Amino acid sequence: MDAAEVTRYRNAQPFRPFRLRTDDGATHVVHHPRLVLVTSYDVIVGTPDPVLPPPAAATGTLLALECITAIEYLDEPAHA
Repeated sequence: MDAAEVTRYRNAQPFRPFRLRTDDGATHVVHHPRLVLVTSYDVIVGTPDPVLPPPAAATGTLLALECITAIEYLDEPAHA
């Protein structure tokens, strides 16, 4: 996956939540455009804070772009 593709999903208007799938089978959901930070090599996905309103994050997960195998909108069927 490249940074431009993740950025395209993040910047979609209107924003649609999306899922990143990694090569180890894990999935990471982006619920708000300000809960994802894209760099040249990595993506940081924030987990929404259960108390504070978006885009507050409770935690974040660092993903290497080279480990992301798929990206899909949540309203689309998940790939097997």
